[in-house]
Amino acid sequence: MRKSAKNFLVAAPMLATALTACAPMHASLEDAGFLKKGDEVEKADPIQCVLDAPDYVLKTDLLSFEMVDKYKISLGFSLIKGLFKAIGLDFEAANGTLGMSMAVYDPLKPRTAITDAQGEGSASEIKFDASLMAHLVDTDLGYYYKTPLRYMSEDALKSTLGNVIQKLASRSNEWSARVYDVMAEDELLVRVGRTAGLVEGDEFKIFNIEYKWEGTACESNLVIARKLSTEPVAIATVTQLEPGSAILKITKRNSEDAIRKGAFVTVSKLVAQSNQAQSRALARSIKLGEMTQGKIVFSMNGFGKEVDLRPFISHQLKDVTNEFGLYVKE
Repeated sequence: MRKSAKNFLVAAPMLATALTACAPMHASLEDAGFLKKGDEVEKADPIQCVLDAPDYVLKTDLLSFEMVDKYKISLGFSLIKGLFKAIGLDFEAANGTLGMSMAVYDPLKPRTAITDAQGEGSASEIKFDASLMAHLVDTDLGYYYKTPLRYMSEDALKSTLGNVIQKLASRSNEWSARVYDVMAEDELLVRVGRTAGLVEGDEFKIFNIEYKWEGTACESNLVIARKLSTEPVAIATVTQLEPGSAILKITKRNSEDAIRKGAFVTVSKLVAQSNQAQSRALARSIKLGEMTQGKIVFSMNGFGKEVDLRPFISHQLKDVTNEFGLYVKE
């Protein structure tokens, strides 16, 4: 019987208040998984690193994996308790818990987390032994999704991500995107679209931004992204949609100033949906950071072996994020 961990599901409107990232540094791009080592930042556009950035980088790690048999003997590991005991072939677990931690980073300032949280998933009345672990060493997602680990990790992901989202929701920054390109005099391209929840007719405010850097753009810290006016320079409406992009057509101009690449795009008015009980909120994009902890050691035929749960959990995380007003930006 599966015992679900307590989930902290947060309504999408709460997520709309979460913090938007906007501060680059070349060395940090590699740390965030944005650039591969040796890649160069686009030289033709001094703010390309900002234009391509997701809202967040989310890093997930396992803190504990404990299995308990009918005699209350625990095996597995816990970084918090200091438990490190390999699961043996003769060990049959009846209950288990899986603990996780998550940290959210500004993708262009990845050295310090914006916020972090922990969570836990559990399962009871299960049959779990080393032979199950052995099958996971060289297997696919199909087998993993039939094991108790699938339910434990799903509960842990929802618990932990829910706690993270609650913390992000306490920050009052509004949802925003950036003008990726000026397609024509009255058309703008943004790199958010149907996946983020945009629909045709959604209306947005456009603000030109001045980016001030400590040194070279994208190779140093951004000091400030300053709005050049208190009123939007234009109002634009979605006229064409793709999953990851949209065309906005300018319907009103409040200034003769040309709209720049990197201009802020914020919500003016979203189209009401008749089939939705509450007001719409747009989703935030995330990039999944590398999991540094996710291997479980077990003993079989006198030899120590390990199974790497990271690819399985990462796959699950992509599905879980949708429940929390997030989507993975590939």
